[in-house]
Amino acid sequence: MSVVFHNLNDKFIYDERGWVANPFRLPNFPQRFGHLHAVSLEAGAVRGNHLHRTCREWLFIFGGRYSIFWREGDEVKRRIMEKEEYFTIEIPPGIVHAVRNEGESVIYLLSYQDADLDTVKADTEYYAIL
Repeated sequence: MSVVFHNLNDKFIYDERGWVANPFRLPNFPQRFGHLHAVSLEAGAVRGNHLHRTCREWLFIFGGRYSIFWREGDEVKRRIMEKEEYFTIEIPPGIVHAVRNEGESVIYLLSYQDADLDTVKADTEYYAIL
């Protein structure tokens, strides 16, 4: 099991106002609602450095250049994403992952998790890979 990159580049609709896309309209995406949140990352900032024990997470990151890091066995993998690349990144349970803003301006991240947010029995465990 590994991280899956769903290419969205051909699913964007552009007009004079900008663009619109549904980053979570994907095959096998859960039909019930879980937990959705948005965050910003300042230039050079890192988010993540954790894993989810039981839930699956989908990330949609936009606004600039960034790197996604994840652990497969003993190896940390990295993929650099350019500002014009739009992907939904699917992260299975148990995969340590992190995102770093590689640009000079703020970028944004939407995260969907297929489990409800539980602040008592947190599904997230901290693991630094950066």
